[in-house]
Amino acid sequence: MAVPNQILDGTPAYGTSSITIDSVTYIVNKETITPNWATAEDFTASGLPNRKRWTKGRYTWQGELQLADSSTEFPTPGATFTRTPPNEASAVTFAVTTVPYEADNQPGSIRVANVTAESGSTFTTA
Repeated sequence: MAVPNQILDGTPAYGTSSITIDSVTYIVNKETITPNWATAEDFTASGLPNRKRWTKGRYTWQGELQLADSSTEFPTPGATFTRTPPNEASAVTFAVTTVPYEADNQPGSIRVANVTAESGSTFTTA
């Protein structure tokens, strides 16, 4: 069993961060923010590479969130939150896309949710 990031009194351990999704605060056990890059390449008349242009696209966020207690709900797809990726001047808005329900029936285990989200500026959910 992994070492919990939360002490029994509900205080996050030193060095951990929290995130709020739809007014529910979760402790972030681990997170990864990945920029997605697109490329466009030009070739010479003889087919040799001439130049390449890189364009940064949207970000993908993946994280393991610790749920506070047994009544804490999993984040719902479409819920939004903000994070500041490295080398960015301001926060980026993410929308939750995938939250697989996982149950661990080990006595004393801590409930976690593995969440995937995509960045964007306008989100519409059905």
